[in-house]
Amino acid sequence: DSLIDAIRADSSPAAVDEEGYSARKKKELGGPLEGEGAIGAYRAGRSEIRARKAPRKGAAFGVNLSVKQDRAVAAEPAAVHRTYSSFYGGGYVPDLEFFYETQPFHGEWVGSLGLFGQLGVSWQRANGSFAHVIANPDGGDFGDDSGTRFTFVTVPATVGAVYRLNLLRFARPYVKAGVSLIGYAEARSDDRDTLWGNSRGYMTGAGIAFPVDFLDSVASWSSYEAHGVQRNCITVDYQRLKTLSGALDFAVSGFSVGLLFEL
Repeated sequence: DSLIDAIRADSSPAAVDEEGYSARKKKELGGPLEGEGAIGAYRAGRSEIRARKAPRKGAAFGVNLSVKQDRAVAAEPAAVHRTYSSFYGGGYVPDLEFFYETQPFHGEWVGSLGLFGQLGVSWQRANGSFAHVIANPDGGDFGDDSGTRFTFVTVPATVGAVYRLNLLRFARPYVKAGVSLIGYAEARSDDRDTLWGNSRGYMTGAGIAFPVDFLDSVASWSSYEAHGVQRNCITVDYQRLKTLSGALDFAVSGFSVGLLFEL
């Protein structure tokens, strides 16, 4: 061989390293672990890469559950034998609400103005009562309780506007208001018909949303990848529902806790 051929042979990548020139350079540069990749390293917290989410779509959805509530339902005195509170009692009433909102105006620093739709459901149960106390021939009486079981269901549907203030990064207050159609039904355990009806009114409310993505950034990113959720929040909410017209007059107010998912 010539002198030039000998030099080429001595300086070729294959002669330098049996693993190959590319493999040796990858080791020198400190690439990702075998079989992991850049995304795997990021999810495992071994990467300096900081992923960025796409711009928000300006929408949100969530659910609320009542924790403390004042509830009053009334009808014309001549139409009832017993008042609502004496019949169904004044205990805790589970009130579940689902909502969705779209935000035509959204700014991370100024705030978000949105339109929302909300559907709730609550229910109470009680034993029926007779219009008159039945006397016992052997003395005394049988009382006025009957064996019939009553279930009163309320389904308020509300549409309105909500403003969310974004200046506070770790506590985001909001206010909301809307008009409501309050559907209701009273079912019986005997063969009598279920009574249906509706009332019209309004709803006002305010609350605070607490972002919780910092608690588990990996789970937060997975939620974004799978469902497009940009921010996950826990909410504390105060709400008031009042009737303007209808056969039944509702006055419901109280606190709830919930989950808010911003898209």
